[in-house]
Amino acid sequence: YEDAGGDHVREKSGGGIATCFGRGDEAGKLYFIRSGRVKLTKTTEEGRTLNLSLMQKGDLIGEIGLTGSGTYGYSAEMAEAGELGVVQEKDLEILLFRHGEFASTS
Repeated sequence: YEDAGGDHVREKSGGGIATCFGRGDEAGKLYFIRSGRVKLTKTTEEGRTLNLSLMQKGDLIGEIGLTGSGTYGYSAEMAEAGELGVVQEKDLEILLFRHGEFASTS
């Protein structure tokens, strides 16, 4: 997906404990991992942190609110320095139309 998107894909870099999004943040973006790793976590009512997944290069994370705005029920943070591509919900249809390979699962 290096060349897909043009104006419709934003870059985000970080490392260490840089937060991509937090629990309760407004959903509506998709993040694809160009490099590094992203850890998905959820905090219980008792304050325990549950590790849900460790995502890596090529993975897609985030949520799109198909029925309106929603919020994330989990958090995502950079577990290792890297670079993310960020696609806004409003730009997703344009991106898929212009670059159908973006939707490919292979």
